[in-house]
Amino acid sequence: MMISNTNGTNLPLLKNYLSSLETYHQWKDLIINHTYFTIEDIYLVTGAGLVVTGTLTQGTIEKGNRFMLGPIEGKFVEVVVKSIHDNYRQSIDIIEAGCSGCLCIKSHERKTLLKKNIIRRGMVMISKNHERFTTTTFQAKVKILHHPTTIKKNYESIIHCGSIRQAARIIDIDKDLLRTGDQSIVTFKFKCRPEFIQADKQIMFREGKTKGIGVVTKVL
Repeated sequence: MMISNTNGTNLPLLKNYLSSLETYHQWKDLIINHTYFTIEDIYLVTGAGLVVTGTLTQGTIEKGNRFMLGPIEGKFVEVVVKSIHDNYRQSIDIIEAGCSGCLCIKSHERKTLLKKNIIRRGMVMISKNHERFTTTTFQAKVKILHHPTTIKKNYESIIHCGSIRQAARIIDIDKDLLRTGDQSIVTFKFKCRPEFIQADKQIMFREGKTKGIGVVTKVL
């Protein structure tokens, strides 16, 4: 089906299709959850300081609030929000789940100096009262899409989960062996540094021709 923004061809059909889609997120319900802000870009603005842009998927952010930013080398740093701007460059005092915007932040820890080069895309800002910031070990229900032989305990692969890209080792597995098409509960341990990972998040792992998918079931 062809669509034209110039003469309006089939635009009503597109609008009807989009309005018929099932709602994926109930943003009003997510406002009361712990804050989860994903950083998409980082800027150093003259006269303002460090500015991050991104999308708030849970909770609310108000001017003057303090949050935990990271992971930076496996740790989180406490920061304070100095000011907030929406996508129309208007100064606002609060953003809620489902919205994106720009946050001017600074470190709330005297020993830590925030610099643009230590913050990367995919980092998160979360509530200070979050249960756990980082972990090295987690469980996941996985399915092996393809593997030429068998997967055993101590097998290593690259884990992909959101912005996470790190090698992990299988330290426990429900079955003795896993082959193509098998499903199992597997315990992974990151090899290099702790990461921020949450239950119910989708993961993908790969190594050579091996490919698998899964869902995080438990953070250990």
